[in-house]
Amino acid sequence: MSQIKFIPQRRCKSVVEAHLREHNLNQLRKGDKKLTASFVAIDDCNDSLNKKFSLILNRESEMTIPKFLTEMSEQMNAQNNRSTSNPIWQVRCKRMRITADNYSDFWQIVDDNNECRVVTSCLKEDVNKDILEYFKDIGELEFIHKYADWTEEFNTSAEKEEYFVDSFDHECGELPENLRVIWLEEYEEIIKSAFFTEMDALSFITRRQHKYPKLYTYVDSMCECPQIIQLQEWIKSLTPPTKQGDTK
Repeated sequence: MSQIKFIPQRRCKSVVEAHLREHNLNQLRKGDKKLTASFVAIDDCNDSLNKKFSLILNRESEMTIPKFLTEMSEQMNAQNNRSTSNPIWQVRCKRMRITADNYSDFWQIVDDNNECRVVTSCLKEDVNKDILEYFKDIGELEFIHKYADWTEEFNTSAEKEEYFVDSFDHECGELPENLRVIWLEEYEEIIKSAFFTEMDALSFITRRQHKYPKLYTYVDSMCECPQIIQLQEWIKSLTPPTKQGDTK
C-alpha cells in the first residue's frame, strides 16, 4: 500500500494522471473496501475531466469548414487533371531569347544604333523590302545605293532600290555595321506555380493577362512533395468525389 502513488486532486490536470488515479483507486479498493468513501473526491475529479475532454472533442467535431475550402474541394474533385497525379496548376507564357547562330529556325535583323529595333525577321515575306523601307524611314539610303553602284546599269534611286530588293541576300551579302542578325529560340516562362485548382489559375489569367504575352495553364505533379499531397487529399475528402474529374 505504501508504494502506491497518490496524486492530489488539485494536480489532476491531464488524462494520464486521471487514468493513474483511477488505477490507484482500484488497487486501494481491493485492499480495503472501507476506503471507497474516502476517494469520492478522486472519482469526482475523474468525472470532471471526462466532461471537459468530451466538451473539447464535441467542439472539434462541430468545427465549421470554411466555405472556400469546400468550394476548393468540389473543384479539385471535378476538374480534369490531364492525366497528372497530385496536380499543381501553373500559369505560363511563351517568350523568345537569344541563342547561338543557326541554333534555331527563327532569326531577326535588328539595328544596334536604334535600341535594337527590329528591322525584319524570317517570318516576313519580303525581307529585302523591309530593309529598304526601314532605311527610308530613318532617312539613310546610302547603303542601298552603294549596293547597286558596282554596276553602271542603274542611274536613278528607284532603279537601285528595285535592284536591292530583287538581289540582296543578307546571309551572303554584308549588312551595314549598325544591323546584325540575331537567332532566337522559344521557351516557356512559368509566371505562377501555386494553384490547387484550374479555376484559380484561370482567374489569375483574367486579372493579369494585360501584363504578359498570351497566358495559358499547365499541370505539373507534386509527386515528390508528401506534405502537399497530404494536404490535397485532406481538402478533397471534405466533399464527395465526382466521376467528372480525371483524378489520375
